[in-house]
Amino acid sequence: MRSSRLLTLLVISATLIFSATGCIKPFFDLEDETISKPSYLTLDNKVKEVQPTDKSTSVTVGSGIFITFNRPMDRESSQANFSLSPHLPGVFSWPTDSVMKYSPDSNLKHDTTYTIKVNQKAKDVLGNDMAASFESTFSTPIKAPEVFSTYPTTNEQNVPLNANIYINFSEPVNKTDSANAFTISPSLIGDFSWDDDDTMKFDPQQNLDQSTIYTVTISTVVKDIAGTAMVNPYIFSFKTALLTESQRPYIVSRVPMDETELKIEFSEKITKASAEAKENFTFDHGLGVLRTELRSDEKTVHVFTLPQVEGVAYQVSVRNIQDMAGNTIDSATAFFSYIAIDPPDVISSVALSGTSIQIVFSEALGSSSASEVDNYFITPFLDVKGASLTTTDRVQLTTSGQTESQLYEVRVSNIADVHGNKINKNSSAFFYGVK
Repeated sequence: MRSSRLLTLLVISATLIFSATGCIKPFFDLEDETISKPSYLTLDNKVKEVQPTDKSTSVTVGSGIFITFNRPMDRESSQANFSLSPHLPGVFSWPTDSVMKYSPDSNLKHDTTYTIKVNQKAKDVLGNDMAASFESTFSTPIKAPEVFSTYPTTNEQNVPLNANIYINFSEPVNKTDSANAFTISPSLIGDFSWDDDDTMKFDPQQNLDQSTIYTVTISTVVKDIAGTAMVNPYIFSFKTALLTESQRPYIVSRVPMDETELKIEFSEKITKASAEAKENFTFDHGLGVLRTELRSDEKTVHVFTLPQVEGVAYQVSVRNIQDMAGNTIDSATAFFSYIAIDPPDVISSVALSGTSIQIVFSEALGSSSASEVDNYFITPFLDVKGASLTTTDRVQLTTSGQTESQLYEVRVSNIADVHGNKINKNSSAFFYGVK
């Protein structure tokens, strides 16, 4: 036992002696670089990785930029030597001591190539510059069309049963593709039209069902004018109103627009089907109905007829008109008369003799204004000595002697038709003088 202890002491002593003389190094010697120093300090200071990667394309416009170095970096120096071109303001953050993130304040621009640079002067935590400057590029995709807004809006409630559906895109789009991209559930048959090149309107051929949730989907079939497709489908839903009112619609007004058109306004919105059934409108005096049109306010119907006789009192009978709740109008009648509102005009003039001319007007005239000589002026000057209404639309003037083959102009003013509409200023006609 004593000899074993002695041997152990001799081994320890020998180890210490060799260590002191430098013959061997102890395993815990802190001067051994392979053990005491971190391995990254033996490498050049450089960018190890970048996101987005170099020369990558179709980079999402909401992306941030990550620079991964091969060693911990001095943050102030690294940020000062970073650049993005084209420039976008942004903020820096550091997920780790060797990863720098740059987050632009706004999205990257579409269809743009960006260049990332880290200047050689970026320093690590020990103050060492980078071995070389770093540069990388990436590009964003061409901008894709999107749904900008809709009517009804997402989750809108109490939508009218006669509502049309509008899809407003972020840019002009292919109309055929966009119509094909539209679906609605429960299914509806309807017609598409466009307000400008970026707003599509879907007009259902029948009213929406009450108290029903409809879901509209716009698929990625949509393409812009350049052929770029929409990236993601757009889906929204809305709920229609529950109708409980029972008041019937009635006629508010009727206005003759001209000799073949009558405007009828109702007290509330009415259905397109009942408004545009021409058999729901009949007239006396044998006046036939050609067609009817419901206007965009969905309260006003324009009834187009055969030509009406001016001044005749007509009666229009209206039936079977329905409001949005399905209430039907009580059979109603209304009276109206067409009266021309257009002013008279000069059609022609001709010399009847060397001292008289005839003027033809577009309609029947009032006798008092037509017979006033001061309402006529002839150049080269001829004295107008008399004026008489020979028929409802013709006036004969007596003048001083005309010069044969001389071109004259007769100007007419202050002449009124039988309804009091005055002729336009400077109305005139030409004629050649005779003997």
